[in-house]
Order: sequence, then structure tokens, then C-alpha cells
Amino acid sequence: MDLENFRFTPHALAHSAQVYGYIQCSCPPELRPTILQATQAADQPYQLDLVGQIQEEYLLTSLGDDLAWNEFLKCAAMAHESSFPGYWSQLKKMTGAMAGLHPSLPWVNRMQKHEYNPMHIHSGVLSYVLWVNVPFQIEDERRVCALAKNNDAASFVFVVSGPMGVDQICLPVDQSWEWEMVMFPAQLHHLVYPFQTSDQPRVSISGNVHLAS
Repeated sequence: MDLENFRFTPHALAHSAQVYGYIQCSCPPELRPTILQATQAADQPYQLDLVGQIQEEYLLTSLGDDLAWNEFLKCAAMAHESSFPGYWSQLKKMTGAMAGLHPSLPWVNRMQKHEYNPMHIHSGVLSYVLWVNVPFQIEDERRVCALAKNNDAASFVFVVSGPMGVDQICLPVDQSWEWEMVMFPAQLHHLVYPFQTSDQPRVSISGNVHLAS
């Protein structure tokens, strides 16, 4: 896998005087059986290291050791760097020479109805979320409270500084987002609103990319 053949979409986010953002890409089909096997076999609890109000969160040790998975993440990281050089130049000013990128162990969230992730940040220089199973349509979620002024039900949300305070950039993640991934600056605040219209879990994989020492 190389950057020349890597298909992704950059999305800019304004933050103070610096412009940075996230990329969106699809997980390669050849990786999906390995990911499914890892998520189904995961049994090492990880809740004590995470802020999610989620009962089932597990480390994915076997996936973290998979060479093809790590190559996919590194390629996504390079795509982010090519899209947002301003963010990376700031990192280089703070850290000096950048020796390379190292993905840490990922984890899986099996989020049930009414569970949620409060606003938080991650460690490292980049973070990502890959949605494996999303058991609802966003239109159905929005109909639950159809008269709400800002109807962002079940969305994945970035929180950024705006000209009038704080802005929410809501991604309407539903079934159509299965096997889509977003990669973003690790210090970018984000949260996940709960869903209400399905008894099946919303399954996602998250992790961080660090600078190699």
C-alpha cells in the first residue's frame, strides 16, 4: 500500500490562526476479515484507560501486531501529513526532528443503546476511528426528537474553537459509514452522542499514532 494509490478525502477545520483537519478513507476490503476476527475474539478489558461510558471496550492486541493493518494506518498518517502540512510543521517546531510514526495498540468499542463517549482527547499526534458496524439510519435517530433545534442525534462530533466560542462539527455516522475511517489530530476534542433506535451494538475501532522514538 502506498500513498499514490491511497484514496482519501481531506476535510479542513479552522482552529485559531492555524488550519488543520481530518481525512476520511475506506478500509481496504482485504483487511476486513482480519479486523472482524480480532473484534470478535477481543476479551481484554480496557475501560480503566478510557473515558467512554461504555461497558464493552477491549484491547485488540492481535490487530495491533498485524503488518497490513499497521501499513494501512501509516499510509493514512502520510495522507494526513500531505493534506495538512501546517499542522505537521507546528509539530516539528515543538518536537524537532520527526523520526517516524508508530501506531499504538488499537481498541474496540461495542457501544450499546444509550451509551456514549463524552468529550475527550487522545495521546500521540494522530488518532482515528473506524466504524465496523453501525446498526441504525441517522434519519431514524433524528425522528426520536424531531423538534430539537440542533438535531445531532447519534453523531460523531469534533469540537473546535470558532469566532463566537465553540463550534461542533458533526459527522452523521450511520450504516452508510461502515468500514469508513477518520484520522485527525490527537489533541482535537471529540465526542460521540448515544443512539436510541437499535438493540444491536455500534462497533468501532480506535487508536493513536505516536512519533517513533
